[in-house]
Amino acid sequence: MENEENFEVDEIEVNPIESMIDSILGNDYKASSDIFNDMISDKMSDALEDKKVALADTVFNGNEDELDTEVEELFFDDDDVQD
Repeated sequence: MENEENFEVDEIEVNPIESMIDSILGNDYKASSDIFNDMISDKMSDALEDKKVALADTVFNGNEDELDTEVEELFFDDDDVQD
């Protein structure tokens, strides 16, 4: 079998929204809940990673004013911040 060719199989990309809708229509609420939770988890992980990169950039490149503003926005209401 020296002349055996290697074939790559293209993976079919599955749209998670379509899968979730299909599972809802099929009354498979457990599967739809799992799909929804996975989608939200992926989005939250991406957003958190973006914030980590921005924070690291701010810390290591010395723009402290921007960092202070972001921290204030995260932890304080507009009424709580006193300049």
